[in-house]
Amino acid sequence: MNPWSVCDEKNPPREWTYPLIFSLVLHLLIFLLAVLPITLFPRRYHLTPVYSVRLVGAPLPARYPIQSKSVSAKDTGIEAAGKKVVNKKILTNEKLSQQYEEKIKSLALKRESEQRKEIQREEYLKTTLDKLRKQAGQQGSSDMKKALAGIREKISREGGAIEARTLVAGGSEQAEASILNIYLGLVWDKIHGNWVVPPNLLRYKDLETIVVMRIYKNGDIQSAWVEKRSGNIYLDHSAMRAVRLSSPFLPLPPEIRESVLEIGVRFRPKDRG
Repeated sequence: MNPWSVCDEKNPPREWTYPLIFSLVLHLLIFLLAVLPITLFPRRYHLTPVYSVRLVGAPLPARYPIQSKSVSAKDTGIEAAGKKVVNKKILTNEKLSQQYEEKIKSLALKRESEQRKEIQREEYLKTTLDKLRKQAGQQGSSDMKKALAGIREKISREGGAIEARTLVAGGSEQAEASILNIYLGLVWDKIHGNWVVPPNLLRYKDLETIVVMRIYKNGDIQSAWVEKRSGNIYLDHSAMRAVRLSSPFLPLPPEIRESVLEIGVRFRPKDRG
């Protein structure tokens, strides 16, 4: 039986026939659209036109703007302040350098003066000892007696007494004693020059300090100690300080054959008053 034959005059179409046909046609169109290649339906693209522009003579902007003209340090006052600080430092350094040079010159002059005095003492000792050596055989010489008397008077007059504790042996007794006394006088001169008595002690006439020291052949002090204390610590300290400042002394004369010479020195404020 032909399905399409149902729609004739004898058999009028049923109600579901037209919807069925419409559905078939619609499905056919959907199938065709899905199967046919997409190129059959060209896609239109809307492109925005691109314009190329070239700028001439215009510099590119920098990320961080650079100042075409730097700010002058002079305008801000930094240069002036810096110059003041530098000048101040230069002046300070120059002043310190000048003071240092003056101090060095002063110390050099003082050292030169001390060396000159030391040379004078050595020359005096050498001259006197040479003179005594020449006169060693003339025990009755008036010149020798005068020299010895002058030394004894100087020692007894200035600041105390100095004496040798070591017995000097050998040679002419008078010549040895004369040379030893000359040497003791020079030792006391040096100690006396370095002895500074505290002013408040000058009124104490009865104070007395005795210092004993041992001198090597080369003039260095082996040891020194206070044999008799005055009862005033300041006087004792001043005496020991004078002895320490005076070291080294002149070398022992060849006539003094002992390797160490022991000397006792007496310090009395009344002899400096």
